[in-house]
Amino acid sequence: MADPSLTRALDPAKAQRLLAAACDNIRGLENNACVLENELLQSRVEARQLNATLDSSPLVALSKLITRLRIKVLPPGSGPHSFVRWVIGRSRRLRMPPYPDPYPVWIARHEPQAFAQLQAPSNAAPCIYFLLTGHGSALQASLKSVLAQTDPNWRLLLTVAAPYPFEDARIQTVEAPAHASAAAVWNKALESAPDGYVAILRPGDHLAPGAVSALRGTLEKEPRIGMIYSDEDAIDGVGRRCDPLFKPDWSPETFRAMDYMGNLTAFHLPLVREIGGFRPEFGEAAVYDLALRASEKTASIRHSPLVLYHSQKASVRQRGYGLDGSRAVQEHLDRLQLAGEVAAESTQGLRQIRYRVGLPLVSIVIPSKDQPRLLERCVESLLAGDYPSQEIVLVDTGSVTPEAREVNARLALRPGVRLLHWDQPFNYSAVNNFAVRQARGDVLTFLNDDTEVISPDWLERMLEYALQPNVGAVGAKLLYSNETIQHAGIVLGLKNIICGHLLQRAPDSAAAGHPLAVARNVSAVTGACLMMRRSVFDEVGGFEEQFAGDFNDVDLCLKVRQSGYQVIWTPHARLFHHECQTRGKISIVNGTRHTLFVLERLLFLDRWGAVVGRGDPFYNPNLNQDEADGTVRR
Repeated sequence: MADPSLTRALDPAKAQRLLAAACDNIRGLENNACVLENELLQSRVEARQLNATLDSSPLVALSKLITRLRIKVLPPGSGPHSFVRWVIGRSRRLRMPPYPDPYPVWIARHEPQAFAQLQAPSNAAPCIYFLLTGHGSALQASLKSVLAQTDPNWRLLLTVAAPYPFEDARIQTVEAPAHASAAAVWNKALESAPDGYVAILRPGDHLAPGAVSALRGTLEKEPRIGMIYSDEDAIDGVGRRCDPLFKPDWSPETFRAMDYMGNLTAFHLPLVREIGGFRPEFGEAAVYDLALRASEKTASIRHSPLVLYHSQKASVRQRGYGLDGSRAVQEHLDRLQLAGEVAAESTQGLRQIRYRVGLPLVSIVIPSKDQPRLLERCVESLLAGDYPSQEIVLVDTGSVTPEAREVNARLALRPGVRLLHWDQPFNYSAVNNFAVRQARGDVLTFLNDDTEVISPDWLERMLEYALQPNVGAVGAKLLYSNETIQHAGIVLGLKNIICGHLLQRAPDSAAAGHPLAVARNVSAVTGACLMMRRSVFDEVGGFEEQFAGDFNDVDLCLKVRQSGYQVIWTPHARLFHHECQTRGKISIVNGTRHTLFVLERLLFLDRWGAVVGRGDPFYNPNLNQDEADGTVRR
């Protein structure tokens, strides 16, 4: 018999009344939106009048002069500039009281629930082998954490100087030569592991009680996984957990720059044997080298966003491994036939890779309307760059002021600059697609007219990634005029918004020693500065012209990723973004702009709602989901 409540819910008359009420609410919201839009328009008019008054002020003129002198004397990114910013930041930190640590709150609020939701794996799930070397109290602490596992399906291969019997049959001792390297000892221990997965447990470090259960549960669902890794944290001198490492899902470019996978990476034993096991000649980087080689043989690499490993605080972080780590990455690049060289490692354990590029023609597409000062500053900064093979394609989308027309005509006379005219209603996607059809380059760069180049080699640094066959789109680091971060990649699936900019408005100096100091995989980059090969642009169908004002860049990047390409953000191409002029050209009349945004938002969610709903693979779910500031979720 049907549920009576369902019968009532399907009553046509009631449904009609509900629909009518919903339509009335929508009309009311649209009217309110129109009122707000008109108020906003009036506020913008008043703001422009105020800006014009301020621009004529002697104090503002003096301030601009001081800013220009400061940039000339201390160019952004230079050694003196970095030193001055470090001194200022250090002095501020000394004056400010420390913020309370949010991590203990996160542990109490989220971790019990996360572990409670785990389903116990069956006995058919693969066994986890742990390799442990050491002696004394450090070894005992690690051993205790293994014995405390809630899932009994583990084995411990304990390498010792002399065999020692244990009552627990799951613990097997392996005699190790006195002066053998850790990698050689691990290889010998692996002879006793017939099948399953193997992970390194370093003496003194602890496993979370549910570590084995969490790993085996994932491996039972996906038996073809080649590597799986988890989040981790540290334990300080008084036994408190601190310094969490909330990691992204598999990010190959990020991994080359830093060993973010770190501790508790479990490898499928047949894969380990296939690639020759641990290589002793790589010293402390032997596990990192193994992971790099394994990543070349398997595409099935999984991340468990649970804190399953607790390191000693003295040993945690900055796993750069010096020359051994750089050599491991260099051999990895050579095996993949990627023409690149590993640059010197920084003091934070991060490394740069310089990929070799030729001189393909790069077409830089810049739509603009009635922004002569911004446009001229942008173009002049482009012409002052280092890259010799570029064409600048300006698209005038309907300038009406004499100054704008005069500047456009003057810029069109500069070598390497062309001027196109768009005489239809503004549509960001259609304008760029139109310009691409006129452009000559094999590489396309979409640029806002309110940007200004900081690093003269920015095009080359973006080309290093754009020319790689498995990369589809590349973005740059964009800074506001006050040198805070405007763009460091786009994060999907935040609460209340579809996507947001990572670490927006944080000081640029905050990226020092941070993952944002290296090139990294992201879900999307902003169209304010986006580079891609023409072949990829054509393959994915260019910009979707249904997105006239918003979401067009994210849609393009998601199409790129859907086609199997990576999207890369690099901090080594740096520009100012005096946001936001290029996209302000769709007229705001009777709420048109608001209505267009709502429609495009609905269209985007209809197309990509499932992708957005899964969250961003490159932004850990344990981080703040209200905004992409990289802080611990509360």
